[in-house]
Parts: sequence; structure tokens; C-alpha cells
Amino acid sequence: MEKIRGIIPPLVTPFREDGSIDEQAHRAEVRYMVERAGVHGLAVCGSTGEGHTLSTEETRRIVGWTVEEVKGRVPVIAGIHHGQHAIDN
Repeated sequence: MEKIRGIIPPLVTPFREDGSIDEQAHRAEVRYMVERAGVHGLAVCGSTGEGHTLSTEETRRIVGWTVEEVKGRVPVIAGIHHGQHAIDN
């Protein structure tokens, strides 16, 4: 297992005006950070990424497409905290 090191920015989760997650904007940000900014990893669904307000399914989707876009080039760190009182499935 590779050591976590270097620059690992937290990504803000982009939302549309209707409150839905903007997947395409998020994918573009992931590509930019890996391909142009040269970061050493990405942190998604954390406190900067509104992770505490996301449902479990939204978190799964965001982490999934982030891993898809990263294509193994850098580690992805996923926030796993939950701010809702009742955990959804």
C-alpha cells in the first residue's frame, strides 16, 4: 500500500440550483485536479464537500465516479461521517 503524502485537497461538492448534485462539474474538477494541478490525492464527501448533508447513496455515487475519473492515478479519501439522525440505506 502506498503512503498517503503530498497535496490532497478536499473537493467541494457542486450542486445545481434545484439542489441536485452536478456530476459533470464534479467529474471535471476531479480531472482538473489530477491532470492539471498535479495533486497527490483527493478527499471527497468531507466537511468541505458537504458530506454531512449527503445521503449514503449520494456519497456512494460521488466516491464511485471520483474513483472512475482518477483511474488509479492518485488515492481517493472518502468522508464517511453522517449528519442525519437516522442512517438511510
